[in-house]
Amino acid sequence: MCMRFKGIALPGVFIAFMAGTSVADEASLVERLQLATDRAEQENCKSSLAVLNDVVSEKAFAALPEEKRLSVFELANWCAAEANDNGAKYRYALEGTRLSGASEYIWHTRFALEMNDERYAAVAETLEAMTRANRAALNALKIEWLARLNRKLRDNGDTLLQARVLQVLTDNDYRPADFLLTGDNFKLSYAEILAEQGKTAEATALLERVVEPQPLIGASVDRRLRALVKPDFDARAIVEARLAQMRDIAVAHPGSMAAVLEMADYLRQLGRPEETLATLEAAHPDRVYAVTFSDLDDNRNWWWDSLSKTYAMLGRDDEAVSAMGKAGAISERGELNVSQALNLGHLQLELGKPAEALETVSVFDDGKRTMSPYGEMVLRLVRGCALLALGRAEVAKPDLAYAASHEKDHPSAAMTLPLCAGDMDAAAAVLIRRLDSPDQHVGALLQFSDYDPPPVGPPFKGLYARLPELKARADVQAAIARAGGVRRFHLQYQ
Repeated sequence: MCMRFKGIALPGVFIAFMAGTSVADEASLVERLQLATDRAEQENCKSSLAVLNDVVSEKAFAALPEEKRLSVFELANWCAAEANDNGAKYRYALEGTRLSGASEYIWHTRFALEMNDERYAAVAETLEAMTRANRAALNALKIEWLARLNRKLRDNGDTLLQARVLQVLTDNDYRPADFLLTGDNFKLSYAEILAEQGKTAEATALLERVVEPQPLIGASVDRRLRALVKPDFDARAIVEARLAQMRDIAVAHPGSMAAVLEMADYLRQLGRPEETLATLEAAHPDRVYAVTFSDLDDNRNWWWDSLSKTYAMLGRDDEAVSAMGKAGAISERGELNVSQALNLGHLQLELGKPAEALETVSVFDDGKRTMSPYGEMVLRLVRGCALLALGRAEVAKPDLAYAASHEKDHPSAAMTLPLCAGDMDAAAAVLIRRLDSPDQHVGALLQFSDYDPPPVGPPFKGLYARLPELKARADVQAAIARAGGVRRFHLQYQ
């Protein structure tokens, strides 16, 4: 007999178990396990769980072979989830993962419950255990969860625990199940820790394994890592190499729209918008062949977003606005769009259309669109700068005040809003704090580094027209020098 609960296969634990127990014990155990199973099938998990709780505490159950006990723990874990009993859910996940052959589901349950409870030492232990018992389960963990864990440990200042986690995530055998992901940001984080500990050889070896351009470009200005980056570091060559890899990945996975969009990002970074446009048009989501994309629902809005950025790079402003408008009309993860609605307002400001930008972000006035703290700062930036451009400084004051008190949520936006108000001193103060910050100086140095001129139009316009003036200030130049200095990249700033 084989039952399946939410994708969990449960082998025949309920017949003829084991030697070493009495016939009466065996019959009683089989009978109660069958009862628990029947109740689970009848969607009466609370009752099923009550039976299972009694069964697993008995000596006869402890005598079962591991694979039989594991099947019971899997069932109990699933029923605990259905009954909203997180205590039992975690207990059975822990018991199950102590046995060989535990499923990906039960490993992920253990990890998720520890993450939700912020029991980070336990999370580190779980990840380490996965490397020994079920690497496939480790590789299948959502990288967003792991990135959040890394941020939490960094923000908590728990370097030892962070290093334990990163040691797992930078091991040569860790390979994210998503073929587009590399885990390179984990290598960068661990390299920073190793470099600060004086372990330069280990840190350098990690950097040599990084293939994604952005982490390497960041490392080249990071005061903790820049000395470890090769003197002949060529950011453009790194982007071109990754583009070639991505082309191969796209050929191997023709159903991936995400691979197409990543290629488009690299092509724009290389300043090749005409080629970017051709690449995107070949994957148009509204044409017949689009049905071949397995991830179109998650990426349709981002295709239009990418098209808009490509049109903007070509100086085709009206088409850029139209494409971003189409992106903003598409739902995002099943909810009202936030990302492209904000991006459209930002684009309109860049194009010197503050009234249109203000109208665009008015869709957020009813509070129906849920935003992250970062998104909230983008909204304040667009609305505040639009109001200031329209001469409505009094109305813009709440947005300026909000940005000033939420600087950490989006430091660049907190710097740009005072620029819109003409307050260079306030903007410089934010920028100097960014440059002096161990966590923010990389982003600030990259923003103020030197790049190739754009194919069309001036390098700084709209919102960012005063950035060169800000950069030229003596106090900002001194802060840039303290942070290690900017670089020259033969790329477009992204």
